[in-house]
Amino acid sequence: MSIRNNLRFFQVLLILLAFLLEYYAAYGTEVLSCTEINDVFTKVAKENDLAFPACQCYYNPEFFPDYLSSQVSTPSPWIGCGRQKMPHVFKTLSALNKTEISKLWIWDSLINIVPAKMFLQVRPITLSIQHSGVSVFRPSAFEKIGSNLKVLELRHNLLKSFEPLMSDHLRNLSVLDLAENKISKVFIGKGQLAFFPELETLVLNDNRLSLIEDGAFDCLKNLRILNLAGNNLTSVKSEMFDGLESLEELYLQNNNFVNFRLTNRMPLRNLKILNLESNKLSVIVLERMAMLEKLVLSKNNIASIKDVEVVDNCNLKMLTLDHNTIKQIRQVDLAQLQQCKSLEVLSVAGNMVKYIEPNAFKPLNNLKILSLDNNEITAISTLSNITTGNCSFLYPLTVLENLYLSNNEITKISKNDLITLKSLKVLDLDSNQIQEVSPEALRNLSLSSLYLANNRLSNLPKGLFDSAAMYIERIDLSGNPWHCISNEKWLPLWAEKIIDHTLRSSLVGCIKSVEKSEAHNSMITVIAGGLAVVSLLSLFAIAFLYFEDGRRMKHVPSDLLLLVSDVDDARQPLNDETTTEKDTSLSSNTAKKRVTFDGV
Repeated sequence: MSIRNNLRFFQVLLILLAFLLEYYAAYGTEVLSCTEINDVFTKVAKENDLAFPACQCYYNPEFFPDYLSSQVSTPSPWIGCGRQKMPHVFKTLSALNKTEISKLWIWDSLINIVPAKMFLQVRPITLSIQHSGVSVFRPSAFEKIGSNLKVLELRHNLLKSFEPLMSDHLRNLSVLDLAENKISKVFIGKGQLAFFPELETLVLNDNRLSLIEDGAFDCLKNLRILNLAGNNLTSVKSEMFDGLESLEELYLQNNNFVNFRLTNRMPLRNLKILNLESNKLSVIVLERMAMLEKLVLSKNNIASIKDVEVVDNCNLKMLTLDHNTIKQIRQVDLAQLQQCKSLEVLSVAGNMVKYIEPNAFKPLNNLKILSLDNNEITAISTLSNITTGNCSFLYPLTVLENLYLSNNEITKISKNDLITLKSLKVLDLDSNQIQEVSPEALRNLSLSSLYLANNRLSNLPKGLFDSAAMYIERIDLSGNPWHCISNEKWLPLWAEKIIDHTLRSSLVGCIKSVEKSEAHNSMITVIAGGLAVVSLLSLFAIAFLYFEDGRRMKHVPSDLLLLVSDVDDARQPLNDETTTEKDTSLSSNTAKKRVTFDGV
């Protein structure tokens, strides 16, 4: 009985062992180092008479084309196959044995049709085929890798629809990137997106989408990021985003929207980022977008900020309206944004703003960053009324930290233009027409960065930077027509001191001139001093000679004759036999000069 039991036991063990071997053969994987993987690839290249392997294994993103390098961050082994034909890539990958890798990246290759067994011997977590002309996947192409695959990137190929990807083997995908293909429609009827129930990111930018049917995304309950930028979409229906209760980021820039309205009937209650840049919008209405934090409306046809209607529960932190057609900003234009207590960043750069009402920003008194670059503003303070006179439109912004006003038409910074900006750290006034800055314009400000380059400043009042001297880190005063011939040299001297502890600083235009002038003056002083010394020595010498000459006038006749005789002997070789009395007289005079210079 025991023998029979033992036989049965061994039979069970054999069956179990056979099952394990079969399971490993079907599903087992191996982990190889990059050195081992590259050895396999080199062997395949030699067998197929290739000059170099079609693929390589890497640990770091050191061999990626420029447009991919920024996307690679995983240090674990990955395989890259670039600029190859499909048969070579197929043979190279087939030489592996269910090898686990973090990524398989194929780029700039010719793989129009992906074979069914293309990935049979490799187990990537991320599969990326880019710039390779892919249009068809054979059935079962994802059968062996689907359970591990989390990210599928097929950018810049020739896919026209989701049909090539309609496979139950991709149900674990969390990221699907189909940007820059030729997809023209998203049909809910065919259930194309039902194959990706775990999807969190869907990227469809730069396709040919002109129609998204109602309920197309209804099956994507976990989707957090949806990118539909760069398509031909013209309108939004209330049912378009049904099912996207978890959506946090929606990118719709570079489409053809004329009007855009998100109502409370839409399920986008968790939306945090909405980008509608580069459309044709003139009006936008957002109802009960309580979680929306960032709204980008640049490069549209918005003529007034009041055309941006935020209804109920505004939690905006950033609003961008760059490059629209806004010509003025009044308090009434911003009144509806008063409920946006969290709004900290407002950008209205690149518009045609000429006039800003003195109290225009009163509804937005929590702003920390304000950008008004590239407009037509001529003054910061404008006439409020007859009794109060001029008032700065910055007056309500008491917590503002960064102010950008470059490339406007501002001519003067007055005493009270910045008076309330106690928290201001960065002030950018580059490329205006500023000719005058009040001595008290920066008082009580703790600026760390100041930009006044490319204006019309010829000088600045002394003491202008006194209150900011201990805080300032960056200053740019270049590109101004400084008057260097001045009694006051404080500006270049002050700038020289700042340079020692600035991160980026530009010398005032006349500093070099001052340095040259000072060097020139020093040289003149040295030369003048030298000449003075020489002059004094000359005077002493003349006095000495005069004294000596006086003494010699008292000599007895015999001494004088002796001196003259000595000189005549010295000159004798130069005299001929016909030397005249004039010559003797000349010799006597010459003897006096000789003695005099010797005395010197």
